[in-house]
Amino acid sequence: AAWSVMRVESCHATSSGAQPPELERRRSRCLDARLAEQTVLVGALTHAPTADIVEQATRAANALPPIEGCADVTALLEQAPAPAIAAQLQLDVARADTLEKLGATNLGARLSALRARALALGWAPALASVDATIGHETWSRGDSAVALEPLREGASAAARAKDDALGSRVLGLEADVLVDLDRASDAVEVAHAAELLAARAGDPPDLHANALDSLADAYTALSKFDDADKTYGEVVALREQGSNRFDLARSLLAWSNMLDERWE
Repeated sequence: AAWSVMRVESCHATSSGAQPPELERRRSRCLDARLAEQTVLVGALTHAPTADIVEQATRAANALPPIEGCADVTALLEQAPAPAIAAQLQLDVARADTLEKLGATNLGARLSALRARALALGWAPALASVDATIGHETWSRGDSAVALEPLREGASAAARAKDDALGSRVLGLEADVLVDLDRASDAVEVAHAAELLAARAGDPPDLHANALDSLADAYTALSKFDDADKTYGEVVALREQGSNRFDLARSLLAWSNMLDERWE
């Protein structure tokens, strides 16, 4: 419903003169990418899905980029290559990202090729997205040391693209990776940066909660249990404002695990 509403609103804004045609084209490409992600997800779940894909389905659905990003005029107006090339690259990155969230394990060559295309075009939005996907895929395989560099590149590209929401998500993941690398003090600083970007992106509850989740994990790793307890409380309050029950349950479990560790 939100996708259809935004598509109609964009058309009306252009026809009334409130939005230039170029912005409508870029918004349409963004909406097409969000649709492609959902199409990949639905296709994976309806055409002989494996047990692993079914298990990852909820996480994948909850991790899809919010459609509100297609209303971010600043990010949309980032200089893009030729429309047809940009549209195809954006769709290809969106499909690969959704497959990664579903747990696909054979994406290395595809992601490398997508990154090469984004670099050749010098297009920061696509580069930020594909670097974030590469970092997450590498971290999911348990290779935190290798995951750190693409995540840093992704955060830098997101900053160039003026996409604060994506930047916040990438920095939150970078903080999680730093905790895995026994660099929890660094993770605290990065998680605070993710929180600042979330605020700059309009402070949507889920985005703010993601940043604070990473901060609480870092505090736990440092045995700063009072700070972790307070932060998890803020996370849960934010999660309860949204409709993502999966992330709420995950945060409650992390909070519970922290309290168990505190009293051991």
